[in-house]
Amino acid sequence: MKTYTFLLIEDNEGDVLLMSEALEESGIPFRLIGLQTGQEAIDKINQFDQSELPDLVILDINLPVKNGFEVMREIRNNPKTAALPVMILSTSSNQEDRRKAGQFQPKLFYTKPSDFGEFPALVEAIVSILPKELEK
Repeated sequence: MKTYTFLLIEDNEGDVLLMSEALEESGIPFRLIGLQTGQEAIDKINQFDQSELPDLVILDINLPVKNGFEVMREIRNNPKTAALPVMILSTSSNQEDRRKAGQFQPKLFYTKPSDFGEFPALVEAIVSILPKELEK
């Protein structure tokens, strides 16, 4: 079974821990790379070889140094990463944020769960957007 690589860009350590626990409980084989700032994310993504790119970038909007919109712009403007699947995971449910994110074509815009009991639905959403050829 394939081990999925997720790049989680999130500055809230509690949310990183909850995401990791929810993925573990789901039984999905995964490797989670966690970064806390938008600039760290851009630097890390640029370091990856094409074969090392993550299966999914899970990106918060409100990040220090560079925000999620800036990270998405960098991802989409780089030919190596332009097709990289990105999921927005944010406390924002603001329609303007959704519209702004939409111009970068994220696979999904998901409002962060408010408690751990809602994380299984988040994991289901993640699985639903993974490239189909990878689910085998």
